[in-house]
Amino acid sequence: MKAVVALFRRLVLARAWLTFVVMCTSFGLFGAGTLNIFSMFSSNWDMLTHQGLMALASSSLWQLLELLATLVLAMFFYTIFKVCEHSLVDHILHPPE
Repeated sequence: MKAVVALFRRLVLARAWLTFVVMCTSFGLFGAGTLNIFSMFSSNWDMLTHQGLMALASSSLWQLLELLATLVLAMFFYTIFKVCEHSLVDHILHPPE
């Protein structure tokens, strides 16, 4: 894990333009994942309330697991966004000499 963080720092965070590109990309992926979570949760909840245990037997449980995986992935992209944001703000406030 430390090697991945060191590689990310050396390749991405060392270049302001690349940090900005990664930040924008991760923000877009976080937004798409968040929208996906809300739409899937809404449809999953409707299915569970209307069909009950039959919904769990069909595919609702699998969809709930997909929701959890999407949530973890969205939080990963949000974390990448915040790291890049912090790096860019630090670069602006304390420019390299």
